[in-house]
Amino acid sequence: MEPSTTGTRPYGSLAVALLLSAMGTPMLKALVQKGGHLGTTVQNALSYCNIFFVGNLCSALIVFVYFWPPQIFQQFRKITRSSWGSLLANTILANMVSPILIVIALEDAGDITAVILLLQTNVLFYALFSWMMFGETISRRTLVGLSVVVLGAIVLLALPGSEPIGKVHLCTLGAAVCRSLGSCLARKTLEDDSIMPAFLVLRNLIGAIGFFALAIQMFGLRHFPDAFSAGLWELMLVYAAFVVVLAQFTWFRAVAGLPTETISTWSTIVPVLALLFAWLFVGDYPSPTQWISVGIIFVGLAIAKVRIAQVEGRGSRQQSNELGRPLTGG
Repeated sequence: MEPSTTGTRPYGSLAVALLLSAMGTPMLKALVQKGGHLGTTVQNALSYCNIFFVGNLCSALIVFVYFWPPQIFQQFRKITRSSWGSLLANTILANMVSPILIVIALEDAGDITAVILLLQTNVLFYALFSWMMFGETISRRTLVGLSVVVLGAIVLLALPGSEPIGKVHLCTLGAAVCRSLGSCLARKTLEDDSIMPAFLVLRNLIGAIGFFALAIQMFGLRHFPDAFSAGLWELMLVYAAFVVVLAQFTWFRAVAGLPTETISTWSTIVPVLALLFAWLFVGDYPSPTQWISVGIIFVGLAIAKVRIAQVEGRGSRQQSNELGRPLTGG
């Protein structure tokens, strides 16, 4: 059962997918800061660790139920031994290590603007990993654009008035590296895109359990207050359905019916939307120094058109790029 693209031009699906992608990090911060006022759960239950842990479990459950258990189990048997290795590596990087680094960055960050901007460097890391692992060429235009994106991130750290380089910046860059490498590793598992629902179930389920174990070792159980309260799970089912699962399936519908050039061009708006959501949800507004970095990064994205891989008629590779994102990529 795949999302259908027959009969319509899926521009609306692409718009929804990009909108939800941009919403991820600001929504995560807003839930932690203001979620207790929703009245559906105790305030302490909405911690970063609980949202990653319970949100991933709920995402796996939603996909498992939607595609029917017998079909999912059939897809499990189609995953090859070599693909299992890539799936596990992707899960460790994208659903365990990257979320841990994002948790550390968000807990220490005064605002999330720096986190949003530094995460844009994942386009360069993805291009480099694609070149090293798959031998994909990088056009001169793309390389120039990606270099400008990195320059914007450097400006964010180097201009007078910027915060000293510290844990927030290093953890965010580490998360970007993990996202990008995880995206590349997802390709091998998704060479047969008919197993995509099973891939999502396994990735989110294993990632949630692994994240829980890793976070306990690093932070202790205090980072999972009221993790099994009924109100939290109800809220996370809604969050996972819209911010995670709906975002993935609208993306798949878009890439099945639109050319890569269109998708990459539209994707340049994601950082703009992410900063807008950060202002709307949590009141974070870029400082004058950050606006300079914002401008440089947007120029770089426009030049490169976020064409981080040379895709030759393989929509599944574009899908795997998105699948490599953690639960709340922004």
